[in-house]
Amino acid sequence: MKRSKVLLTFLFSILTAAAVFAGCGSSPADTQAAKPIKIGATAGPNAEILEEVQKEAKKEGINIEIVEFNEYIQPNVALANKDLAMNVYQHEQFLKNSIKNNNYEFTSIGATYLLPYGLFSNRYKSFTEVPDGSKVAIPNDPTNGGRGLALLEKAGLIRLKPGVGAAAGINDVIENKHNLQIIELEAAQLPRALNDLDLVAIPGNYVLSAGLNLKDALLVEDNKSPFTIVAVVRSEDKDNAVYKKIVQIYQSDAVRQFVTNKYGGNVVPGF
Repeated sequence: MKRSKVLLTFLFSILTAAAVFAGCGSSPADTQAAKPIKIGATAGPNAEILEEVQKEAKKEGINIEIVEFNEYIQPNVALANKDLAMNVYQHEQFLKNSIKNNNYEFTSIGATYLLPYGLFSNRYKSFTEVPDGSKVAIPNDPTNGGRGLALLEKAGLIRLKPGVGAAAGINDVIENKHNLQIIELEAAQLPRALNDLDLVAIPGNYVLSAGLNLKDALLVEDNKSPFTIVAVVRSEDKDNAVYKKIVQIYQSDAVRQFVTNKYGGNVVPGF
């Protein structure tokens, strides 16, 4: 009996030491970093930049799984449903609007890159050539539509109610001296509309995915635009150390250099 008791005590000591050793060798952050972290991004630059972040994150022991989308609604639905850990495709104004309309409990944990909007035309080389009654397309979602309207106002073609900002809608146009016909389309359809319409306001990610270049636009948002793409997580995860590290990788010199080399002035740092 005494020998059995000694043996049990010895085994218990070994198991305890093993548990302590295992605890010293890893942390919750280390364990989480080793798991695939699903991050959503829209096709084009957002997904391409995320691919570079994925490569750099791997060096840090962080395993990112990319989930690509072709529209703006589902990435937030997937995040809310916990099908994603994070998404990186929307700016703060779009995020605020989504939270308001859907009661999402989301938080932005850092800025990444700005994809400036461009106002394009395949028919005209200056706004002075644009005739009365021209057909103009903007995105059909609220904040991005307002962003398109802001470009039209900057071009001197319309005037909006003071103070509406990115929340502007077609009903906020208080002066349209050229009687422009403003049409709302899905963002992905906007580049294809260039052959059928007179002017098209195209988001930066679709500018590049369509093979266009902002240097060919009649007007481009400046780099002071408040529409930088942000990394978004569920609010319960806003202090997650691994997710914060991913934002740091977005803002690293390596990723910045990639963006500069690949996109030039078509994508710019927003941090």
